Amino acid sequence: MSAALHSSLTAPPAALIGLLDEMAAMLARLSDDEYVAPAPGRRSGSIGAHVRHCLDHVASVLDAGATGRCCYDRRVRGTAIEQRRHDAAGRIAELSARLSTLDASKLHQPLDVEVQLDARGSTAVVRSTLARELAFVISHTIHHNATVALMLLMRGVTPPRRLGMAYSTPESAERQACAP
Repeated sequence: MSAALHSSLTAPPAALIGLLDEMAAMLARLSDDEYVAPAPGRRSGSIGAHVRHCLDHVASVLDAGATGRCCYDRRVRGTAIEQRRHDAAGRIAELSARLSTLDASKLHQPLDVEVQLDARGSTAVVRSTLARELAFVISHTIHHNATVALMLLMRGVTPPRRLGMAYSTPESAERQACAP
């Protein structure tokens, strides 16, 4: 296998592991109260809820690698991962381990993605690949990490340097955004 092909097959899992590492570093900097506190001005939407939501997506895509079907919309809310940083850190470690052993030969195999289309529960099934869904979960995780970074800033807590910043955001733009 050429180096370029091997790199393209291992890049999505490695990128997602990097995001999970950022999430774990962020968890380590929070108190238990900061983790479960609702978003400022809201009754829900804690950092824990965002973390659980992202980890549910990672688990869904990894499970789809084995089953051939992915459904991001079937999630359980209010879990221990949402309530306790320690449980979330353990789940991050578990999912990172699964990502690190993901069989790269499966990344381009087709899978079905079930999507809920409305509040009544109407669904559609679309074709995708494991690689494409990993790319989606990467983007989704960055988006939620950006929301968490804003929540931290609103509470006077400095987030990790690149939390919620797309990999495509150049370092120079990051420095400009952080400048006083």
